[in-house]
Amino acid sequence: MELIYDNELDSWKSKLEIHNNHYINITLETEYKQAIQIYKLKNQILSKIRETIKQEINIQFYTANKLLDLYNNSWNQNEKIDYETFIQQMKLEEVIFNLDENSLQFWYNDGDLFLGHAIVVDINADGLFQDVQIVG
Repeated sequence: MELIYDNELDSWKSKLEIHNNHYINITLETEYKQAIQIYKLKNQILSKIRETIKQEINIQFYTANKLLDLYNNSWNQNEKIDYETFIQQMKLEEVIFNLDENSLQFWYNDGDLFLGHAIVVDINADGLFQDVQIVG
């Protein structure tokens, strides 16, 4: 994984293939600005991201538990869906890793469930789900 510093966004960027030509964006947010510090931690960061992605089905179920009723009651345009359909619509696009807090955000394309808004799942340093939001 090659990390490139983005001056505009004040963060480190990369791409990661998670399965069969499905690449996601990786963003690393930190107060560390020196590349040598980041590259020393790169393998640990990548390992944490990959381990969390292996548990993605749990993230998707958590998200469906939090948002399915909202979708079916407010956004569905008279077409209620089940958990499986909801999860199939979600597509992981980006993982943001906050090195200073050791926390993650998973950003999903909503598959037009919420009219193109992103679904964001916050995970704390202990791997516990903190929040799910619809943004954008």
